[in-house]
Amino acid sequence: MDFAWSDQQRELLDAVGRFASQQLNYNVIDNDRDGVFNHDAWKKCGSFGIQGLPVPTEHGGLGMDPLTTVAALERLGYACKDNGLLFSINAHLWTAVTPLVYNGSEAQKKKAATP
Repeated sequence: MDFAWSDQQRELLDAVGRFASQQLNYNVIDNDRDGVFNHDAWKKCGSFGIQGLPVPTEHGGLGMDPLTTVAALERLGYACKDNGLLFSINAHLWTAVTPLVYNGSEAQKKKAATP
């Protein structure tokens, strides 16, 4: 059995690392001290597709399997210094997005995919 990442998975993981290194490394110490959540970074992650990693493509997501999603989030965690952002994204994915993907009605999925 081959446990290596596919070319598509490697490309995604590399892209996530580059994105986080280039777009998500700002002064988190100032944000922490001031109690600021970086909504701009959240939106950048959304535009990149992070919050839609496990969402099927027909609902506007990237359609990644759970293992690829976890690996992408791990890569995001290594490249981004903002643990509050990382925690928020994970909480959102595992408590809101994933239950909708697997248990939501078609109407809920359609509404969630509408900007």
